Amino acid sequence: SKLSIDCDSYYSDLTIDSGFINNGTIELDALNGNYSSSLTITNGTLINATNGLFQTKNSTGGTRSFTGKMENHGTLKLDNNFSVSSSSFVNDTTGIINGSKTLSLTGTNLENNGTISPGTSPGTLTLNGGNLVNTSASNFNVEIGGYTAGTEFDKLIIQNTANLSGN
Repeated sequence: SKLSIDCDSYYSDLTIDSGFINNGTIELDALNGNYSSSLTITNGTLINATNGLFQTKNSTGGTRSFTGKMENHGTLKLDNNFSVSSSSFVNDTTGIINGSKTLSLTGTNLENNGTISPGTSPGTLTLNGGNLVNTSASNFNVEIGGYTAGTEFDKLIIQNTANLSGN
């Protein structure tokens, strides 16, 4: 199943009262630069399951945002900048965060028990706002194939503090 929240000439905001488990695809897209798309979970947690995909689509529109608690057990694919306002944001042991855009956190840190894989063969992933807290189970996966960051090898930019642990 697929939940697509996209906008063209209006804002697209979806608010869900209770947390849920995503076993399919959630897409946030904004086709017009003046408008944004957002998903809000007011109670509970959005669990992106092992086979789930949460993607910020690559188009010319405005911001893509999420408000609420999130556990990523699947893939969080950042093809566009993503703003998260949360009290809890966890990338679990099976979770993968990849892409070449900016993940901006407000109100939380990124607790990484899974894999962070910057780039899209290759590219630069930026973490802005919260701190990166890697646990002993975490992995960092990069491609190295030249001399230029972002075009020949992957790069992770952390604007605040990083607690490095794991593999």
